[in-house]
Amino acid sequence: MVVIERGDKLGEGSRRRITEVYVRSFVQDFVAFSRDTGDLADAFEHMLLLDRFYIAPVDGEPAGLASLTEG
Repeated sequence: MVVIERGDKLGEGSRRRITEVYVRSFVQDFVAFSRDTGDLADAFEHMLLLDRFYIAPVDGEPAGLASLTEG
């Protein structure tokens, strides 16, 4: 069973892994910046507002995410 958690509930220790899922999900959109997913994760890691992301962990690791932004 997968239990959806808000990113901030998983804590700062999960930030990098959440960012890696985010980058892999949109890598085709970010190719103009870099093809290296590690570099992209480095660039985006500090920008994610964890309270705006809902994470689906599988075996304790983020496997999927959803977010809704406005404005």
